Amino acid sequence: MLALIGLLGVSIGASVTIKPASAFAATAYTETVGGNANTWTNYTNAGGTQGPTISAYTSVQITCAIQGFAVADGNTWWYQIASSPWNDAYYVSADAFYNNGATSGTVLGTPFVDPAVPNCASLTNGVTETVGGNANTWTNYTNAGGTQGPTISAYTSVLIRTGFDGGSVYWIPTSSWSVCWAA
Repeated sequence: MLALIGLLGVSIGASVTIKPASAFAATAYTETVGGNANTWTNYTNAGGTQGPTISAYTSVQITCAIQGFAVADGNTWWYQIASSPWNDAYYVSADAFYNNGATSGTVLGTPFVDPAVPNCASLTNGVTETVGGNANTWTNYTNAGGTQGPTISAYTSVLIRTGFDGGSVYWIPTSSWSVCWAA
């Protein structure tokens, strides 16, 4: 990771802060579930770590939509949840939501996804890199020090994105690793 940051032209000595993926979205979108909805860190297989369940008829803030695991009716759309306690680290099937502004009633016959919610791919353009082994993250990349962040698991792909607030570098998740770093 250190070499990769250097290749992107980050100045040595820059400070590093954690930013959630929602920091890249101009707006969060309010969506309401029609029943209890399970949340997961991995939208590609509805797995990883299970997060808190979203209670029926609860409205949450959504960062973006992404295609992943197909649920029983074939819906492949998932939402990245901006609201606390999920904090962009968890996903939920868009199938559980009304996706049309409704906040009560049945979800049968409602759209698979709200077309007003941006596709996550449009928020995460950049260069995808895959780590060859577990990669530790740190708040000070000049000496691998400061506060240790989450470990990127071996063979996980992350998206590298630059230049969004004065030339900062962002590591943006493309799978279940959902913490973004800025340098």
